[in-house]
Amino acid sequence: MLTDGDGSRFNVGGSVVEREPFARGDLIKRKKIGPMARALCMVISEDSDNYTFYNFSTKKLHTTIKCVIIELYDRYPQDV
Repeated sequence: MLTDGDGSRFNVGGSVVEREPFARGDLIKRKKIGPMARALCMVISEDSDNYTFYNFSTKKLHTTIKCVIIELYDRYPQDV
């Protein structure tokens, strides 16, 4: 199981992560892991297991599994 019905619980590496999912139109930015630049993206759509987002740096659409996006990206500006 990748998500429960409402998309708020994600099974990541055998453990369940509870996080508020991103919504369509949210700006997201990769979490800082190193000194490299991080591109700003916008969530375009979602289905039960994937997010489709537009990367403003590469000017391309990407479809990626939700648990990866939830773990590697934060809302922009970051939640306070």
